[in-house]
Amino acid sequence: MEDLTPELSFTELLTQAAWEMEAIGWGVWEVVRTDNDGAPGKHGKVAAIYPIPSHTIRASLDPRKWVQIRAGRVRYFKKFGAECTINNETGEVFEWTRGASKDRKQADGMDEAYVASELIIFKTYTPRSLWYGLPRWVSAIATMAELGAIREFNVSWFASGGQVDYHMHFKAAGVEMAKQMLEQVKQQVKEFAGRGHTNILTAGDESTEVTVQKLGELLREGHFRFRRGDLVKEILIVHAVPPYRIGWAETGSLGGNAAPEMLKAYKVGAVEPVQRVIEDRLRTTLFDPKIGIKTDEFRLKLAELDIVSLQEELSETTAGVSGGWMTPNQGREKMGMDPDDDKPAMNEYYFRGQKVGYKPPAPPAFPGGPPPPGADPDDPEGQPPGGGADGAGFGSQNADGQSYGQFASAAKTARSVVIEMLRGYEAKVKAALADSDPIDSEQPPKGRRPRRGAPSTVTSVGPARGDKPGGVPQ
Repeated sequence: MEDLTPELSFTELLTQAAWEMEAIGWGVWEVVRTDNDGAPGKHGKVAAIYPIPSHTIRASLDPRKWVQIRAGRVRYFKKFGAECTINNETGEVFEWTRGASKDRKQADGMDEAYVASELIIFKTYTPRSLWYGLPRWVSAIATMAELGAIREFNVSWFASGGQVDYHMHFKAAGVEMAKQMLEQVKQQVKEFAGRGHTNILTAGDESTEVTVQKLGELLREGHFRFRRGDLVKEILIVHAVPPYRIGWAETGSLGGNAAPEMLKAYKVGAVEPVQRVIEDRLRTTLFDPKIGIKTDEFRLKLAELDIVSLQEELSETTAGVSGGWMTPNQGREKMGMDPDDDKPAMNEYYFRGQKVGYKPPAPPAFPGGPPPPGADPDDPEGQPPGGGADGAGFGSQNADGQSYGQFASAAKTARSVVIEMLRGYEAKVKAALADSDPIDSEQPPKGRRPRRGAPSTVTSVGPARGDKPGGVPQ
């Protein structure tokens, strides 16, 4: 496209079209073709594109013919792709239809220098006109007028004062002496005009006296300062521009930052509509293969406004790599870094730090040492919890390949010890119930009988307080 834009780059042309749509209501491009001899049915090849100030273009009663009036000169143009030939000096239209044989003949014989160029018109919609667009700032004309009046009012204070700041009274024995002191003050005020700080000195006799009284407290440059803020916001609303775009911070209703929501509304409501108008207009005119440039598979798509912060983009990339739907190299490219192709692992997918599809090797039956007491190495049930071919549970490995065998061995040992304790306690309980092994009893020595009347010290085995029936403590 840069070969077709001798004055401005294609990006500058797009900027010009968008700017004039917002400022005036419509933007205009002039398209010049090669081999443009006016022959009927022949459009010629697009050779150059030029910007035209849209305020110099006017429509005519014929929707195919446009007029430019600039510096007293009149030049006629043709609507892009119109099936006719127009004389750029006289504005005469020659039809290409088969019934207009005279027009076809004149169009075929017209000098190429008098064949009118073509125009592409970008405009915003308005029901008030069939030919021109209407800028959005029109609704803020009254606001801008008020803002201009405030500015002129404030400037007038700097120019003329308009406000009495001090009252000075000169008192003397005679009027002439008072006038002399007055002239002294006037002269010094003129000499010190424009200075920030000055000292005024006067002289008189013993009867003279000067009294100064301050009359005003208003700041000359501070009038309507709150009203000015409201008017500026009204203008921003008309242009659909959030205050953050001009460095004006606004807090939310709960004191939070409302910038993300405002920027999204600005992107969707202000930027994208203008982009779509330009894209659709160029697609139906300049990039139409029948009357314009053949682009084959190419389609014009303007870049979107980037409002994503670096922190948000970094968070999305981190979540993508750790979630398994983005490789580390893809994450580097997303963050604007070059991929590291020297390391094959950078092109693999990982889920929570572990390579997707990775299966750790099965651990040994009793990793970390000999079997615990009471365990049979040949017994399938003697495998540690989670051990086996799948290598899950205690026998599995973490992302760094470290075995959890030491935990499996400790668990097996603890289980064996508990089993032995329970078995011993079970035997004691059974013996107590059978009265073969008295628990908590005190038998007399062998060969001696208990004294008469002495209470028996044998304690019967039965449910104790807080125990379940059966003598098993809780």
